[in-house]
Amino acid sequence: MLNKIIFPLFFVLVLISEGPFQKAMGQPLNPGSIPKEYKALYSELDQKLQEIDQQLTKIWDGQKHSTAFSVELIMANSHRGEALLQEDTFKVILLTLDRLQSLGVKGIMVGISYPILNASFPHSNDYLNFYKRLASEIKGRGFVLIVETTATFHEPEFSDVKVDYSGLTMERYKREKLQMAEAILREMRPDYFTIDTEPMTQQRITGVRYSVKEYTEMVQFVLKNLEHSGVKIGTGAGTWDDFSYFESLAKNTAVDYIDMHVYPIQRDYLFDNTLKIASIAHAYGKKLSIGETWLYKAFEKEFAGAEASQSAIFSRDVYSFWMPLDQKFLEIMVKLSHHLKLEFLSLFWMQYLYGYLEYDKTTGTMKPMSLSKQVNGVAYKNIVLNNPSQTGLTFQRLIKEKD
Repeated sequence: MLNKIIFPLFFVLVLISEGPFQKAMGQPLNPGSIPKEYKALYSELDQKLQEIDQQLTKIWDGQKHSTAFSVELIMANSHRGEALLQEDTFKVILLTLDRLQSLGVKGIMVGISYPILNASFPHSNDYLNFYKRLASEIKGRGFVLIVETTATFHEPEFSDVKVDYSGLTMERYKREKLQMAEAILREMRPDYFTIDTEPMTQQRITGVRYSVKEYTEMVQFVLKNLEHSGVKIGTGAGTWDDFSYFESLAKNTAVDYIDMHVYPIQRDYLFDNTLKIASIAHAYGKKLSIGETWLYKAFEKEFAGAEASQSAIFSRDVYSFWMPLDQKFLEIMVKLSHHLKLEFLSLFWMQYLYGYLEYDKTTGTMKPMSLSKQVNGVAYKNIVLNNPSQTGLTFQRLIKEKD
């Protein structure tokens, strides 16, 4: 249903931007009125969030769990390619880690996509050294380190990394995925390692068949041949994917945890489906995690992709008038994390913990790429100033609350 299109906010992450900043939205007095073109969507999402919150309140007993509340370190995502190898990039990353630490974040998710660490890939050793160095900095600050591997997007609008999947087979993919996993565990020693996720997205990207059988066999192959003592291993899918993926992975593999990606909140993708997936995981003695999530700003009717592109949908996130809904979404996700006793919960669009754009005549007509540059400039300015957005402060409060 919903193919994961990683909108290139981090691929063109202008955290070292020299361009003009929009007005910083660290602690805005008023997120502004909702533009008329977004009122219907705002209302649909608001109503669904209220419904989910009421359902969750009825079943959660209020007990807190030791979930590692985390964020995706998007400026370290491998889709950024050779930009990762610049020393200025690393300096920005270190500052960001310090700010996230002061915000109270417990874990850092790092996305490393196939085949960037394979020996035949250009600069693979340089990338591996970058991630080894990064892992040391993350663990040195006391964060839980989570690494997730999927396939690299080949579309130039989504990735700065050039890949060619022509002729790729599942057999080759399994072998090279194992090689990547071995390098990551050897050099980074993460606390959690997610082998793969969103099978239908991976099938679309690579052209390799990702049926339930093939996906399960790939995970089994990696696990059988991977020395992973001391590292918890997981795999999973999106809450919009067929439940048979979760059933097969939980039943037929020796993973430690089943991971979920949660984006749309309509059609029971957030509430009912996560509870069903949790029931499947627990039935086979598996733990649970949510490796990616954010409030998906789309009408239910847009899920098929006919009315708006994925990049256009993700670009809606930048506007400050969404803050009340983003904060409500975080409240729900933190409650859900405690209720499901998640190992970790990772927020994907971490820049909104530090800044948004105001909606006006200029920003309201900008193209997605321009919006990403503007909002990342705001986020970087506020990271430097250690000035979280109201959404960031809400996350700080939620993850620091005690019993």
